[in-house]
Amino acid sequence: MTEQRCKTCNTKLVVKERMFHWRGKDFSGLVCEPCNALYDNPEDSFEDYVKTFDQRMMHKCIQCGGPLSKNRKKICSNRCAFRYAAANRKSRDCPKCDRKISVNNFERHVKSCSNNEDVTPFDCLKQKKDKYECPFCYKLFKKGGILAHIWRKHTKAGQDLKSGPKVAWNKGLTKDTDMRVRKSGETTKLGYSSGRLKAYNKGKKHKPETISLLKELAKTREFKTHFSRKSYPYTCTDGSTINLQSSFEVKVAQSLDQNNVHWERPKPLTWTDEKGKKRKYYADFYLPGLDVYLDPKNDYLIKVDAFKIAQVEKENQVCVIILNSEQLYWDAIVKIS
Repeated sequence: MTEQRCKTCNTKLVVKERMFHWRGKDFSGLVCEPCNALYDNPEDSFEDYVKTFDQRMMHKCIQCGGPLSKNRKKICSNRCAFRYAAANRKSRDCPKCDRKISVNNFERHVKSCSNNEDVTPFDCLKQKKDKYECPFCYKLFKKGGILAHIWRKHTKAGQDLKSGPKVAWNKGLTKDTDMRVRKSGETTKLGYSSGRLKAYNKGKKHKPETISLLKELAKTREFKTHFSRKSYPYTCTDGSTINLQSSFEVKVAQSLDQNNVHWERPKPLTWTDEKGKKRKYYADFYLPGLDVYLDPKNDYLIKVDAFKIAQVEKENQVCVIILNSEQLYWDAIVKIS
């Protein structure tokens, strides 16, 4: 070791053992006793140790040789892990197709292997190109759907499987009957009052131009603007099912079908209200043989809709027969018409 002297008083420096400790290593230094100055020891330099520390402590990926992060020990990424596992997995040669198959999947592959020939047990059901016929209902399906169809429609397990839209957990529950609903409502209310939640669409309205455009689209596409809260599914004589909107309509439909009278659900008719706005009127039944519209109503609606019915008949040149609760049967309808 060459002699080291203080830069201030030119006094010979003395080696001080274990001047400080860093990451498992003790570092020595040089001290000037008269002026108490500290210097780095060239033979035990801290700076040189720090420069080479990262290189000495860096680990490499066993697959690609890249650097590893702190959280990984051998493999740098999932991609390298998959490649390493594929290259080092235990495999066997298939006696049919001469392919290397992993040991875990070897038995299943041998059972299903057909020496690269696309053969399925349902080739006997093939009718057209990419079409397979169901042996039970004789409907045609693609190769990917024939198995699912047979299981779903023609097996007991498939038929017992419940399908359809999921029912919400809070359906039919109120804040008075369920504590979760009450607590959820209180939390939401508190969030709006404290400003944590914001109703971004509250108070926002469409522009007049947008409203007029939506109205025109609804008219051209024949959107129905009246929906009843109740729905009465009714099966017609041809097997189709339609939804009627009142018990009066059900009675009229049953009476018409019993007397073999052909009827239809008509398209809407336009009419103009007192303010000059164009509106739509939906009759309940249309009889093509008599060219009349039937609309069963209760006594209150008969009085309220009197002006509307008169405008519909005047503007469309049609005949609309209003039926009260005592005129829901075919004998009474024939007398009125």
